[in-house]
Amino acid sequence: MDRLSSYERNLAPGEAVYKQGEKGREMYFVRKGRIKIFATNWGRETLLSTVDEGGFFGENALIDNMPRPHSAVAIEETELLVINEESFQTILTSNPVLKYIIEMLIQRLKEVSSLVYDSESISI
Repeated sequence: MDRLSSYERNLAPGEAVYKQGEKGREMYFVRKGRIKIFATNWGRETLLSTVDEGGFFGENALIDNMPRPHSAVAIEETELLVINEESFQTILTSNPVLKYIIEMLIQRLKEVSSLVYDSESISI
């Protein structure tokens, strides 16, 4: 973490960190509090995960340069450590093995998310 440029961001309950479809330029570490990660499709909200103290999220947008596939909202008073895209890319450039591992993990998450979206859209 010493090599990363970062800053703190405090959120009130219900405050959005980012919204689905936005361009991502940062990733986040939860120092205190809790974040809800969800996607909205066809007007229906699907909970994907919650991120507690010590967890992180938002890294996929820094790897694949795609719009955010989901939204992130504070469930309670939350303190985040925010890492910008430039710092994150510097770390990955200096460590190709880490970059590869992260890219593969993000690909797997996308595949799982796609399965969740598909199962949510099936009508019985």
